[in-house]
Amino acid sequence: MVNSSSRGNIKKEIITFALAVLLAYLISFGYIHVLGLILHTKAPLQYVGSGSMTPTINIGDVVVVKGVEFEELKVGDIISFETPSKPIVHRIIAFEEHDGKTFIRTKGDANPCPDFFLVRYEDVIGKVIFIIPKIGYIFLFFETPLGYVARIGIFLALFVLWIGVENIVGIFKREEREKEKQ
Repeated sequence: MVNSSSRGNIKKEIITFALAVLLAYLISFGYIHVLGLILHTKAPLQYVGSGSMTPTINIGDVVVVKGVEFEELKVGDIISFETPSKPIVHRIIAFEEHDGKTFIRTKGDANPCPDFFLVRYEDVIGKVIFIIPKIGYIFLFFETPLGYVARIGIFLALFVLWIGVENIVGIFKREEREKEKQ
């Protein structure tokens, strides 16, 4: 039978663990926010999930994106831009005027034809300034069904590890207190 004090300890351990996970999450992803402030963009790091830019950018690569003014963009730049479904990373191949507004025509290096849509400057996330090869495979994996299971497994393993460490620390503290009493 579990007494109320051990229930309280379990509840305390769960709350402590949840706070530790939250803190780790904030520390882990806080750098993205800071990097976004430095690079003037909301999405400074993006992983690539298609081969449309090979051989320049490959599936699994991570691109570093910097926010730029419209006037800084030129033909040949690789940009990241919003679409209704997900961000896309393609090369600028032209600027086109329509109804007094300038739009961007893009194309993936590996694609035979330009994109069928024009990109508005408002949809530009930024210009690709650096490519980190292959590290994006980790993020691609976590989007798969097995990746979701792995995330849950990692969370549970960390929880069990946390409880184990807490119990070991508790044992050492009890032994210390018993030694002090003697």
